[in-house]
Amino acid sequence: MPCGPSVEPTCNNGYNTAYQTVASSNNTKEGCFCPHGTTLFNTVHDICVDTCACVGPDGKPKQLGETWTSDCQTCVCDKDSMSVQCEPVQCQSVQSPNCSEPGQQLVNNTVNCCTTQSCECNVNLCPPPPTCLLGFQLSITNGTCCLSYNCVPKGVCVYNMTEYKPGTKIPTPDTLSEPPLEAPEAQSIVEQASVTTTTPSGAGEISTTSESFTPGPCQECYCGPEMDPVTKLNIVICKPVVCNENCSAGYEYQTEPGKCCGTCVQMDCIFTTPDNVTVHVIEVNSSYIPPNDKCVQYTCEKLNGQLVTKETKATCPPFNPLDCEPGTETTDASGCCPTCNISLCKTQKEQRILELNNCKSAQPVNITYCAGHCDSFSMYSMEANTMVHNCECCQEATTSVEQVELTCADGSKLQHSYTMVQSCQCSKTECVEGTTPKPQRRRRR
Repeated sequence: MPCGPSVEPTCNNGYNTAYQTVASSNNTKEGCFCPHGTTLFNTVHDICVDTCACVGPDGKPKQLGETWTSDCQTCVCDKDSMSVQCEPVQCQSVQSPNCSEPGQQLVNNTVNCCTTQSCECNVNLCPPPPTCLLGFQLSITNGTCCLSYNCVPKGVCVYNMTEYKPGTKIPTPDTLSEPPLEAPEAQSIVEQASVTTTTPSGAGEISTTSESFTPGPCQECYCGPEMDPVTKLNIVICKPVVCNENCSAGYEYQTEPGKCCGTCVQMDCIFTTPDNVTVHVIEVNSSYIPPNDKCVQYTCEKLNGQLVTKETKATCPPFNPLDCEPGTETTDASGCCPTCNISLCKTQKEQRILELNNCKSAQPVNITYCAGHCDSFSMYSMEANTMVHNCECCQEATTSVEQVELTCADGSKLQHSYTMVQSCQCSKTECVEGTTPKPQRRRRR
């Protein structure tokens, strides 16, 4: 082990001064010492240096001209003064960024003693999704930091807090609060933009784009295909209602107070023939008789405010064609019941071959007889309090006897007498007794 001074000189002048007395005593000690021509840098670090220059912040020696950065300062071991010279670190001037995107915030970043600023995303600062108005729907896209929300138009009309697709009819009031006036110019009131615009109506059309739009009862409105550039809602198109005043037969068009259009009110009876082919209009208190059926009559009556068609069928009296004068058969004035000129009791004539016991006349013989109408009746008599009958019969009044020659099968001849009616008359006869119910006494109350 080599020997050296008890206090070895260092590059620390303060240390050397403090121990100068001890160092000059020429006392020695055994240990490790710096080689000849070098100096111990300090007592902390066992470093031997050729030259005592600068001490860095870490307490270690720095070479002349060596630079380093410490505490945001740029330092150099100056060759001339053999001392440390420091200056603040020079930072480049940088403009602060504009953090305008939703959710962004300005953050300071220090690197190499220089501070820079940047925009960083903080999702806690992101705005909540908005609530879109009627007629709009939420559109979501990815933004720089947050989700981007946008209310985009649906392409619909909005009326009375209800959305209507293009082409859909918009309901209008059923009644008028007052009589309808002439159609005014169309007004378009835009609520969302607080703008009022007036558009002249064209060809009777009324257009509006606002939720405050109120259609009248004399309008037909539907959602149009075009969008208003201000409200971004589709335009409501309205046209005046065209009332159908064409009524069917038997009906009359009548206006109704408080309503835009009237209705067809039935004024006459409507009769359809049984074959469901022909329709006839019958006025009130008038009648219709089908041409092919004179025995039925249809009468229009108004009962309790209702129109009723009443059917009446005619009842014809008994008719016997044998009682008619030949060629006089016809119908009565109504065209329903058959009638004729009654043949009165008189002499009738016809020709016939007389036959008797296989003998007959060679030629037809004129035969006369009585036929025709006589007065006969049956009616109630108040005096007799019973039915009174009167029966008359058409019979001969005067007769004569005539002769006719009959030829028999064996060729023999036979004279035959027969009765010839010369005149006829109505003679009373006995009536057949009928059944007449006894009159009933009315019970007193």
